[in-house]
Amino acid sequence: SMAVEPSDITCSAAVRACERGVDGDAGIAEMALQVFADMKQKRLLPDLLTYNTALSACVKGGLSLRASEVFEDMQQKLVEPDTVTYNILISEKSLDNTFELMHEIQSKALLPDVVTYSAVIGACERGGRADLALQMLAEMQQSVLELDVVTCNSLISACAKGSRADKASEVFTSMQAQGLETTVITYNAMISALEAERALEVFEDMKLRRLEQ
Repeated sequence: SMAVEPSDITCSAAVRACERGVDGDAGIAEMALQVFADMKQKRLLPDLLTYNTALSACVKGGLSLRASEVFEDMQQKLVEPDTVTYNILISEKSLDNTFELMHEIQSKALLPDVVTYSAVIGACERGGRADLALQMLAEMQQSVLELDVVTCNSLISACAKGSRADKASEVFTSMQAQGLETTVITYNAMISALEAERALEVFEDMKLRRLEQ
């Protein structure tokens, strides 16, 4: 019987299948990268979607160094990154690198979306920079992008770390006004941001909504 050589479509599908199963498992991420390496060895050309999927597998598997290698290879092969590429990279970068990537997005005339801003605000929150998180919020509002629950939770948490209870309350009120679901994460971040008396009020509200700590 004739040997059937995998095509670029088959290989891309295999990389995607591995990426979906990673969920913190570096071994499965390595499998995705092995298929990706085989593609290039067979002189098959990975497209933008395949590069993004390989990047996502690296990030989900905690393989930061491999993610950088895939991104470099992408640039060498002249595959133009899109907003999704940058969103994947930003999600695991330190604060300084996050802003470098944000500038790169803007220099390429790509449009940051809600996921981009959410990832950048998450990096600001991890880096304890409430001022930068609020700057990103202002940019989002200028771009007329709708806030989502994840972004709001990161903003409230960043404000809590930066002793900006006023801004945390503003975001919390705006969430309720927009009908966004306030989760246990939201309430925990709000309680951290507030003085004792006001924190107790929020805690009582949380109990009324029957949210468990």
